[in-house]
Amino acid sequence: MRRSWWISFAVILIAVSACSSSGSSSGSSSGSSSGSGSSSGQILVGETCSKTGPYAAAEVAVCQSLPFAVYQLNKQGGITVAGKHYTFTSKVLDSAGNAATEAADAREFVNDGAAAMFGDEFGETVGAIPITTAAHMLQFASGTVIESYLGKGYCCLFRTSVSSKYRDKVWFKTAYTLLHQALPKAKLPLTLAMALPNDTNFAALAADWPPVANSVGFKTVKVILYDPNTTDFSGVAQGLAASHADIIVGPPILPSEEALLRSLYTLNAGQGFIALALSPYVTQMALGHGISKPTVELSTGPQFTEPTTPAIKTFVEQYIKWRGSALPASAEGVLYYYDQMFQLADAMKAVGCIPGPSNYSTCSPEIAKYITGRPFIGVQGVETYDSTHRLAEPIDACLQISNDLTCESYKTGPITNG
Repeated sequence: MRRSWWISFAVILIAVSACSSSGSSSGSSSGSSSGSGSSSGQILVGETCSKTGPYAAAEVAVCQSLPFAVYQLNKQGGITVAGKHYTFTSKVLDSAGNAATEAADAREFVNDGAAAMFGDEFGETVGAIPITTAAHMLQFASGTVIESYLGKGYCCLFRTSVSSKYRDKVWFKTAYTLLHQALPKAKLPLTLAMALPNDTNFAALAADWPPVANSVGFKTVKVILYDPNTTDFSGVAQGLAASHADIIVGPPILPSEEALLRSLYTLNAGQGFIALALSPYVTQMALGHGISKPTVELSTGPQFTEPTTPAIKTFVEQYIKWRGSALPASAEGVLYYYDQMFQLADAMKAVGCIPGPSNYSTCSPEIAKYITGRPFIGVQGVETYDSTHRLAEPIDACLQISNDLTCESYKTGPITNG
């Protein structure tokens, strides 16, 4: 019987955010909101995040991203647009991890005349896209799920976490290179099987990942492409288990990956295998299901506990001063919309308009056009949106195995993509 491991790869990107604490039960506001930001000297921006629901624990930091950015912008004096001075106010609503609630939140932001919407991180994001698209409202979202919408005529939709197009191949090779170094040499070479959705958005991964894993010393023995609409992963789990692979790689989509790993753990209760969970936070969820094996995690985000750059160190210090406490465990989430809020402010100044009900259809596309392709220096480094609104930025990768290795033991330093 193989030694049983639980391994999780969390892609922890840099993109920023912060949550506010006052307001009604449905949401919270920082400052006073207005129906039209351009008529009051105050610009409203909205954020959705899971304060309740299945992803609440994972999004504690994400809920703090936009209010923290707004605080910092106002501390710097706000902005001047077309000769008039403005400050910002943020409104944070609970999506509860639900697409219908996300859609309702988006409608509320449109009705409020918010300049832009930020959120969400997981699959519920798709609930807001029809609403923001119809209104021509800018939407900045961090989840992988929006990859299928990018480059398809959505003028004002941006992915704020580094795109799979720029991240996945480099990140996957980094993951397996580091894992190969970390595993006992007696166990090598190890066999690998993976499952990915049979979808055009994952076709490149299905083609790239097996040879990448093989190139660093592993042996891919099976790739299963499953119906992307499936919710029952028992058949996929059986197919993977039949390969008798040492390493099983799940799809980088949180709900599907969790469901597949549940099925695998049930099916292989007496077997040992290494489960590579590629989505953020799966480790915590697995531990909640009674999986207590050593944890391996690949982080592709800034190291907040031991800041690696002056910019990250300053960011941490400013956050602690604002919040009065250390960053939460999933600290990378604080970055998910932080830089993007500063980009939005710069774009409004440069273009000379503030999106709102009277000019969404004209101002938002101009803002989007200004942001696209223009390098911006954020907390992590230089980041740029390509013509499809996918983000490319540096990746700071490290590997941790339970308490046996520290991030510094297997660290690559920044990897520039795009």
